[in-house]
Amino acid sequence: MDKLARAMPSEKVLATSSVYQTEEKPPAIYDNPFAGMESIKLYGDVQQVEIATGLKDKKNWPKKVGKFIYNILKKQDGGEVAALASGASTIPASIDVDLPAGERTANDVQRAITRQQVAIEASYHIAIDPVAHSEQLNPEDILDRMEIDHVVKDGPRLSEQINEERTNIVKYWESPNEEGSRTEHEVLDELNTYLETAMACGRKLGDGSGAAAKSLHDNLTFIGEKEYQEATTGIALYWKALLDRHPEQQILALAGITKKFSHFRDKKEEIKSDDYLLDNILAHFSDEEVEKYKGRLITDSSEIATKDASDLRVILLDDWTISGSQLQSAASGFRHSFPQFASSVEIQLIVANNERITRGLDRMPGDPSFRSDLPVPVRAYFRAHDAPAAPHSEAHITGSHSSVDYDFETTIDEIVTTARGASNLSNKEHTILDARPALVRISRSYRSPKVHLAQRDRFRLGDGEQSSSVYSS
Repeated sequence: MDKLARAMPSEKVLATSSVYQTEEKPPAIYDNPFAGMESIKLYGDVQQVEIATGLKDKKNWPKKVGKFIYNILKKQDGGEVAALASGASTIPASIDVDLPAGERTANDVQRAITRQQVAIEASYHIAIDPVAHSEQLNPEDILDRMEIDHVVKDGPRLSEQINEERTNIVKYWESPNEEGSRTEHEVLDELNTYLETAMACGRKLGDGSGAAAKSLHDNLTFIGEKEYQEATTGIALYWKALLDRHPEQQILALAGITKKFSHFRDKKEEIKSDDYLLDNILAHFSDEEVEKYKGRLITDSSEIATKDASDLRVILLDDWTISGSQLQSAASGFRHSFPQFASSVEIQLIVANNERITRGLDRMPGDPSFRSDLPVPVRAYFRAHDAPAAPHSEAHITGSHSSVDYDFETTIDEIVTTARGASNLSNKEHTILDARPALVRISRSYRSPKVHLAQRDRFRLGDGEQSSSVYSS
C-alpha cells in the first residue's frame, strides 16, 4: 500500500500522475475529515479530487480538507489538484484558474484552497480557532492562522486591560471646540467605573440599562494602542510572508475605498481610518523590504501587472466593520471595475466578530460581476467577543484612536439619557452616569490637517522603474 493510502482509512487511491505521496495526516485538532469515506481519488492531470460520501462533519469539512490538500501540495513539484466533492450532488470547489493544465502550479491551488476554502452546498464557512490574546506567536504561526483560520487571536477583556499601565495619550472632545487628553489607562478606568455603576443601578434605571451595561462591561473588545500596533505588525508580517512564498504574486492594498469604489462616497478630503491603517502597516516595512517588494506590494490599481486572478490578492482594509455596507459597496465597486479579479478580493480588519470571519461579507444585491456564490472573505487579527445583546453586530467594539457608534456609543448614550431622567439616583450616581465617558468622545487625531501619511510614497515606482502594468485606474 502506498503512503497516501496509508494516510487515509478505508479508501482506495488512484493516481494518474505524479501527485506527491505523503504520510502526513490531518492535524489532530481538526479530527479526521476522511473517516468513513469509501474512496478518494487524486488526478494531477485531470485537476480533480473526488471525495466520496460519509463525512461526519459537513459544516467544518472545507477547512479540514483544504488544510490536508494544502499540506500535500506544499511538497508537490508541479501539476495541480483542484477539489471536487461528491455527495448528494456535485459541488464545484472554489478554484477558478483559467490557465491551461500544463501551466498551473501547486502554488496556484494552495492559494485558491487556503484563501477561499472549498464551497459546499453553495455555503461558505471557515472553521476558526484563535489563540488567547496573551499568547506569543512566531511569524509562521501568524501566517498560517491568517491564511487558514482567517483570524489570529481573541481580543483582550476590559477587566484585564484596566490593570495594565497604558501610558499613551488619548485625545477626546471636552466640548465641540475643545480637546482634552488623558492616558489610555485613565479613560479605560473611567469607562469601567461608569459601566459598573450602571450595572449596580440597574433596578433604579430600569428599561434594560443595567443589562446593557453588563453586556458592554463583560464583552467589550477594546483596541488600544497596544492592540493596534500588534495587529498592524502581524498584518505586515503576513503580507511579507505571502510575497516571499509566492514570488509571482502581487498584493494590491486599497485604502480610501469609499472615495473611489464605494457608493457611499465622501467628498471630504480628510484622512479615513483605512488610510491611517494602511500607513501604519506599511511603516513596518524597512527600506530594504520596500525595495524588495516594490512593484509587488502596490496601492493603486494602475500598477496591476498580471491578467491572472490567482496572481493578485486585492485587500480592502479597515479597523472593523459593523453593518458592513461600506465595505460591501467598495468590494462590489472594485469587482464591477475589474470583473476579471472578482475572486481576488478580500477584506482584512484589525478586529471582526465571529460571524464576519466565518461567513465573510455577502455580495451586494444585483452584483453580476462576481461569478462565485461565495461572499467576500474576511480576515481579522483579533476576534471580537460575542455579545448577543448588541443589536447591530452581536459585538461591542471600539478603540482609543476611533470610537464606534453602533453597539458602543449608542448603547452608552441610551444609558446616559435614562440616567438623566431618573429621579431615584444618588448625587454620586448622577455625577457618574449623567456624563458621557471620554471613550465615547474620541478625537480622531489622524484627521488633523497636521497629519501627513507618507508610507505609500515609499512604495511608489519612480520614473525609471515603471511596472509592466496592464490596467489603469
